[in-house]
Amino acid sequence: MSEAKAEKRPLWQREGFELPYVGVYGPLNCGKTLFLLNIRPEETCYIGLEFSATTYLEAAGVKAHHEIHEELGVSRDEVTPKDIWVWFEKFVRSLPAGEFQVLAIDTIGDLEQGLPEYIAERHNDYGYSSAEKFRSAKGLFWGACKKHLENLMHFIRSSKGIDTIAWAAHLKTVWEGGNPTSRKTNQGFDVWNKTASLVFELERRVVKGTLQEAPSGRLRKGRLSVPKQNEDGTIVRDEFGDIEWITVLPPQLPKCTPGQIRRYIASPAYSRRLKADEKVKEEVLTDDEKLLIQQEIARNQASAAEAQLEIKADSDAKADRARKRLQEQREAMKANQQQANPDSEPEVERQVKQPDPPPSADEPPFDPSDEIEKLRHDIAKSISAGEITKEDAARGIKSAGADKLANLTVEGVKKVRKYLWTAATLSDMEAERPAEK
Repeated sequence: MSEAKAEKRPLWQREGFELPYVGVYGPLNCGKTLFLLNIRPEETCYIGLEFSATTYLEAAGVKAHHEIHEELGVSRDEVTPKDIWVWFEKFVRSLPAGEFQVLAIDTIGDLEQGLPEYIAERHNDYGYSSAEKFRSAKGLFWGACKKHLENLMHFIRSSKGIDTIAWAAHLKTVWEGGNPTSRKTNQGFDVWNKTASLVFELERRVVKGTLQEAPSGRLRKGRLSVPKQNEDGTIVRDEFGDIEWITVLPPQLPKCTPGQIRRYIASPAYSRRLKADEKVKEEVLTDDEKLLIQQEIARNQASAAEAQLEIKADSDAKADRARKRLQEQREAMKANQQQANPDSEPEVERQVKQPDPPPSADEPPFDPSDEIEKLRHDIAKSISAGEITKEDAARGIKSAGADKLANLTVEGVKKVRKYLWTAATLSDMEAERPAEK
């Protein structure tokens, strides 16, 4: 580390106290840019992508500021996302070591848009023969983009002596299942949030008709605790030897500015009882937010109902195709049988009778003790119920070694029953089997 760097004041109140990455996000005009410029303007390198800091830069006394479109010498309409990323990476890699304590990026959503194209063009470095093939490996491709970004941020801090990389981001809608929800979060890859020490959601409220000068901030992520100390400055430990830690920031900062963060670092919020305006208040939904939630619920219900209808329609279509195919198979078998013996009716029609009408007084009743007669009755009943076909019955009789029912033996009757049971089972399975795509 250079002597010039060593002589600089601690950025965050205490010597050796570091906040490597700090992020803020929120709606338009909530104070994001001013937060970045107020960390320590005389030691800040500000990179702007929106020209939103023009009115503040000179007044704030920012050490160096770069509007990317001006650096590239083109208008915002002419510059491409990849041009922006290429310039940014080249610029930060050429920063003099120890020159700045703060690198401010405003905003990350605009900055990182060109990163995917930049990575895709380097497909050979990742073992892919083309950018298209690299992009098609979605998980690996996006993982490579995020890892490159993370490595670059760590390089800036470690090699360029930057104490804090501060970033701002706009809001974006959270999507689920291809539909927007009522929830909001910050733009940018999750790398920004994952590596951040502090992330605040800023808000400037209108109080009695006047817009707040300084935004309030909801602490969305905080890695900021200090050891509890005795009056003599020694660290307090519990009875088991563990250091007692104090959380520095409250869940809600009434004024969310770099100066207020330093104040809390000097006097942690949880070293005392939290004030009312430091606690998170129950969020009251606006009418528009309630409407969005109702629309989201209705959309989810409609999607669920549509999915059920699609499942039923698909199931009905498959069953119809199965029945049609089975009927075509039966008709084809019957046609082949008639073609082979056109002058005679099908064997099964001669052998299998339809259910007999109730016997008259002159006819003997059905005798269940006669196995052949009982089989004839059961076959007719199964055909009538659609469980088997006449062709199934004829093939069953033939499989038992007989040409008609009357010639069956007791053992033959058993074989026919087994054959017809198998045919009926296969017919049920065929009807239930999903149709091939």
